[in-house]
Amino acid sequence: MLKWYSLSKKEYITHWEDVILSCDAVIIGGGQLFTDIDFGFPPKIYEIYNISKRFDKPLAIYGCGVDEPWGLFAKYMYEKILGYAKYISVRDYYSQNIFLKSSVSCITVNVHPDPGFMSGQVYNEHVQKSSTDTIGFNIQPVSHFRAFVPSLKKITNEEYVNFWVQLIKGAYYGGKTPIILTNGDEDDFKQAQFISSELSKQGVQIKVLERAISPIQLINQLRDIPILISTRMHAGIIAYGFGSEVLAICWDKKVKNVWATIQEEKNVINANVLLRTSPWPYFHSLMKQQNLKDDNQLVSIHESICLSMNNCLISLGML
Repeated sequence: MLKWYSLSKKEYITHWEDVILSCDAVIIGGGQLFTDIDFGFPPKIYEIYNISKRFDKPLAIYGCGVDEPWGLFAKYMYEKILGYAKYISVRDYYSQNIFLKSSVSCITVNVHPDPGFMSGQVYNEHVQKSSTDTIGFNIQPVSHFRAFVPSLKKITNEEYVNFWVQLIKGAYYGGKTPIILTNGDEDDFKQAQFISSELSKQGVQIKVLERAISPIQLINQLRDIPILISTRMHAGIIAYGFGSEVLAICWDKKVKNVWATIQEEKNVINANVLLRTSPWPYFHSLMKQQNLKDDNQLVSIHESICLSMNNCLISLGML
């Protein structure tokens, strides 16, 4: 908060004013944005609203994630934004309930799947998958699990690394071709490299994909992986959008909520799985129960997302 108000705000507002003045409408889209972690998002989104209102630009909230509790100032800011928005949609029913509990009367909050599920449609859904023996492991640091999962507060670095080593070794000796990848975060990539080095010490050489530095690079890495065990939520969402089998390790309730929106809770695995010392048999049995998603299911997801976007643009006067 101090950094924002003392150092960043003036520069950002100057840029945002130029951009918003040149636009016909503003859409605040995607992400777990309506949260109040360290008062990080509220003042930024509030300034977007202020500039939009000052320039008389219509504003919409599209496909965002919401979490509580909100502090007093965040609540004031978010409710001002909700009251001004021409259209509001969220990516799960938990988020919808939080918005509806606000003191803003008569708002309509629409729910549709996370827009990331459109990846296969937008970036060419007809892709040639790698060998069906290929399996991707999407990894992030243990600190995130300690922070968000009460039962894992005391998990050690050694226990966490050993989980991945045993899981990947199990896949390797089970005839699979493991690939390790991350969402591009530097700490994620360091964790992936460390796990790879531990595997190498045990005689298992595993490919670690280069750190993605753009969304399209990550999409290109995920698009042809037929099976993905994922910790980062959007890695799983993107892979699913390309028709891949996905098992998502749930370290935050938003993961469960997003998958519940498309009625695929069975894809979500409790984070306590990290405590297993021999995890491969468990994951292998789950994969046997998975089926590649049929076209009708993905089509239904796409239709829901596109319908909501169409309604959003109509509300903004764009169609």
